[in-house]
Amino acid sequence: EIFDVQDRVVSTIVATIAGRINLAGAEIARRKPPASLAAYELVLRADALAWGTPEGAAEARLLFEKAIEADPGYARAYAQLSFSLNREWSSDVGNSNRLQDEAFEMARRAVALDENDTLCQLAMAWANFHRGAHELADQHLAKALALNPNQMSTRADVAIFQNFRGEPEKAIDGLLDVIRIDPYYTPSWYWGELGAAYFNARRYDEAIASMRRSAALTNWQRAWLAASYAMVGKPDSAKECAAELLRRMPGFSVRQFVAKEPLQRSGDKQHLAEGLRQAGLPP
Repeated sequence: EIFDVQDRVVSTIVATIAGRINLAGAEIARRKPPASLAAYELVLRADALAWGTPEGAAEARLLFEKAIEADPGYARAYAQLSFSLNREWSSDVGNSNRLQDEAFEMARRAVALDENDTLCQLAMAWANFHRGAHELADQHLAKALALNPNQMSTRADVAIFQNFRGEPEKAIDGLLDVIRIDPYYTPSWYWGELGAAYFNARRYDEAIASMRRSAALTNWQRAWLAASYAMVGKPDSAKECAAELLRRMPGFSVRQFVAKEPLQRSGDKQHLAEGLRQAGLPP
C-alpha cells in the first residue's frame, strides 16, 4: 500500500511537470522565432545585465536597440526595450512623459509583431498600467497568463499587479508561491517588489528584511527602504538611507516619486509619501 501511494505521488508530480512543459512548448510553438541569431544573442546579453544600476540599464537599452536594428521584426526585442524604457521613466526625476510614451509604442509594436508571445503581452500590460489604462492592462495580463500560466515571471507579475491595485497580502502570497514552486527564481527585482508589498501591508520589518536581500539596492528600492525604516521607528537608518539616495539622485522629490508609482489606492500613495517625508526626503 505504501508503494501504491508513492507511485501515485510520483505519477502526479510527473503529470504536473509534463503539463507545464506542454504549456510552455505550446507557447514556444506559437511564438514567432527571431530571423537573426545576432539579434537573439543581443537580447540574451541585455537580459542578463543588472538593470537596477544606471550603467546596466543604459547598456541593456543599447543592446535592445541594436537587436531591433539587426532584426526589425523581432517582437521580443521591442518588448524588452519597452520594459527598459518604463524603468528609465520611473527613475527619471523630470516631468516629461516622453520615455513612457516610447515604452508604450515599443510594447504596441511587440504585440503587433507577435501577439502569442507572453513577454509581449506583459510589456503591453505594464505600458497600459503605467498610463492609467487599467482595464486594457488587465486584458493583456490575462492573455499573458493564458498563453503560459506556469511561467514564473508571469505569475510574479500578477502578484505585483495585485500589490499596486491595493491587495498587498495577495501579492505577498503570490510572490512567495513563486519561489516555493521554483526556489531558483529570484531575479534582481524580486526582493524589492516583495518588500514593497510588505510595506503596503504595513509589515515594515519584513519589508526591510526583503529589501536587504537584494544583491545591490536600486534607487527605487532605496526609497521604499528609507520609508520602511521611518515607519518602523528607525529614524537614523531612514536618514542614512535617504542621504545615500539623494547622493545618487540629487533631484529626487517625494511628490514626483509617488506620482510615478502606479498605486491605485489613494491611501497607499499617502502612506508611501508619509514614509518618505519622515525619512527626511525633500517634498
